[in-house]
Amino acid sequence: MTWRQGAIWALAIFAYFAAFAVWLPSWILHLSVVASAPANIHDLIGVVAWLGFFVFGMWALRHLQARGRI
Repeated sequence: MTWRQGAIWALAIFAYFAAFAVWLPSWILHLSVVASAPANIHDLIGVVAWLGFFVFGMWALRHLQARGRI
């Protein structure tokens, strides 16, 4: 892998985690339906959204590593 390919992979990984493990759960929590839910439900939705995207990202990283892509 060249340094340019490595840089592209690094940017793609950063973009995924920035978008799906930071921005999207925050956006979900600000939806009117979720924002008006009781605090415990609001927190549960936030944790499930963040954890789901984070675990998928970690699984994808491991899968890509095992196949020698990164």
